[in-house]
Amino acid sequence: MKPTLFTIGALIAWSWACQPATAGMTVLKSDDNFKAQAGAEPNDKNPLEGKLVIRLEGSGGWKVSPEAPLVIDLSPPEGLSLAKTKLKNTDKDDPKSGAPSLAVSYTAKAKGRYPVKLKFDVVLCTEKMCQKKRFESEFPLDAG
Repeated sequence: MKPTLFTIGALIAWSWACQPATAGMTVLKSDDNFKAQAGAEPNDKNPLEGKLVIRLEGSGGWKVSPEAPLVIDLSPPEGLSLAKTKLKNTDKDDPKSGAPSLAVSYTAKAKGRYPVKLKFDVVLCTEKMCQKKRFESEFPLDAG
């Protein structure tokens, strides 16, 4: 039996989606040619402070558009404050990257788990077309 193009594509997508997240990162979304991850990087001197890091990447020839508007709305729960609650293109580590990282500083009032709600508005492109991705997720930030 010859493998069909669909079967091969499904296997490639499955293997990409099953790859482990980058160390310390939680996969928030991994489908439809796109993966979003988040992780907390605590401050060595004060574990109640640190950075929330978000990484975005496309697959199968798709990349995050460096030109289109990128917006990530963050809603922290009570007890956790973020330096910003809206991340945009200007917050990318590399504004021209097709797989950018963004970071925002946080401070927790006490040790614990804080579920941060994230609302993504991202544009992915290939060399021939673009598509808008909108989705919501939640990241359990452990402080302390």
